[in-house]
Amino acid sequence: MERITQTVLHQIGARTLALPAIPTAAFDCLELLRKSDFSMREAASVIEQDPALAARVLSVCNSAAFGAREKARSVDQAITRLGSENLRLVLFEATAGPIYESGDPRIRGACGALWRHSRAVASGARLAAVELRAGDPGEAYLAGLLHDIGKPLVGSILVKAEHRLVGTKTEIWLEPLAGLDMVQELHRTVGVALAQAWRLPETVIGVVANGSSYDKASPRSIVNCVRLVNALAKEVGVYIGRVDARGVADTVRAGQELLGVSDADLDGLRTDLRTVGHRD
Repeated sequence: MERITQTVLHQIGARTLALPAIPTAAFDCLELLRKSDFSMREAASVIEQDPALAARVLSVCNSAAFGAREKARSVDQAITRLGSENLRLVLFEATAGPIYESGDPRIRGACGALWRHSRAVASGARLAAVELRAGDPGEAYLAGLLHDIGKPLVGSILVKAEHRLVGTKTEIWLEPLAGLDMVQELHRTVGVALAQAWRLPETVIGVVANGSSYDKASPRSIVNCVRLVNALAKEVGVYIGRVDARGVADTVRAGQELLGVSDADLDGLRTDLRTVGHRD
């Protein structure tokens, strides 16, 4: 396993690690959204070139996570309802979602649980950013959604490495995804490599890289919102893997003090996490 770790780190340094690419239609649409004079009709036309992406955009738009009351029946209708900022988030969510899907039965469940955890943290981070005026809510959502993006990627790397070395019918080292020491060791480095390849905002890259500690120099910041909400998600059971209850309590307490969160607002975040984390 040490050899695999060194190989992955070398490939990241050499920029030769195979990373999931943003689908062409999503990439083109994101480029379009960076322009000041784009039209929603143009964006819809780009998305419609990729039927799978169009279906995902419709599905996410119509989900409870985006407060859908009446279902959108076309891509044009969906993105008009969403607006440019939410459309950007939906495109990244639609792109990230498949990374958490696995054909290997040993990590499929763990990947699904990680995706539910990530979506819950995204929702909570956006809520915290709004209530605490701690940065752009859209970036907070994106940072929460992708803070653990390296974990399923490292899990996939392990599966492929195992298959190459010993074939497909083995049970050599793979345990539940979040409990693997190698996943914990590598996931931030791999996640940062993906975030940079996807040209994500520096704020989001910073959360992926440094989400395991608070930024005391900038108390009301997105990284601190994600750190606090991530700990709350573990506290309420919206997580997969081992949880150090005392460590989580200390993290919540430190974040509450640093961000100046009231007990009532903390309970509100817990409620949001439970609601989103247990939503299908």
